[in-house]
Amino acid sequence: MLLAWQAPRAQELPVPVVGHADDVARLAGVWEGGYTSDETGRHGTLRFELTAGDAHAVTRLVMVPVATPEDPAPEPVVLTLHLVEVDSVTVRGVLRPYDDPEWDLPLETHFVGTLGGDGITGAFDSLPTSVDTIPTSGRWWATRQRPLAPEL
Repeated sequence: MLLAWQAPRAQELPVPVVGHADDVARLAGVWEGGYTSDETGRHGTLRFELTAGDAHAVTRLVMVPVATPEDPAPEPVVLTLHLVEVDSVTVRGVLRPYDDPEWDLPLETHFVGTLGGDGITGAFDSLPTSVDTIPTSGRWWATRQRPLAPEL
């Protein structure tokens, strides 16, 4: 995971977290985890920070593309969340469209997961915005590292 934290830094924009106040409060804290796709071989890390009482999170999501003969050491790519929704123990959302590193065509990724205590596990689907690519899927996970209290 160290490689992903050395990836290029992107401006961390606040991401709206939508849901009933009690449901959003369940997500308060610093979360770290990752994702993988057996279909593409891609993997990456994620970090999600939500302060209790806030309706926006700060996130960092890094994708590590698969090495190829043409590019044996591809650069990690920073991805951006667009929206996170929480309903009871279900967490779902969507990433901002990004260019698939293999096809260089835009993809849109949707994710859903189940919150259980200090852990979330789920799945994602990356859908092509063009007919020239094949949808892919994978799994993701995150663990709460520590709570974040409201700022005074």
